[in-house]
Amino acid sequence: MGAQYHYRPTTEVDLALGLGMGIAGQYQAVDMGQYRISESSWQFLMRPELIANYEIGMDTDFRISAKYYGAFSNNTLDGRSFVAINVGFAFHRF
Repeated sequence: MGAQYHYRPTTEVDLALGLGMGIAGQYQAVDMGQYRISESSWQFLMRPELIANYEIGMDTDFRISAKYYGAFSNNTLDGRSFVAINVGFAFHRF
């Protein structure tokens, strides 16, 4: 589940702030020689994001975005977090 707020400072640029939340499945394994200790858990996750689109054609945008995924700790596993950076193109038709 998520929501985004868009802001267009010019006709070519579209900036967006977003917030998503949901559930993430986490799996952790520790190998020691021939032995393995593993745990899995479902954790609540929040994902704020920043998106920048630059229009390079009629139906094509150049897109760069950054997302921070932060899962909360529970009684099974500590919270995990990571950052994702995406660069690419968005193709759309209305």
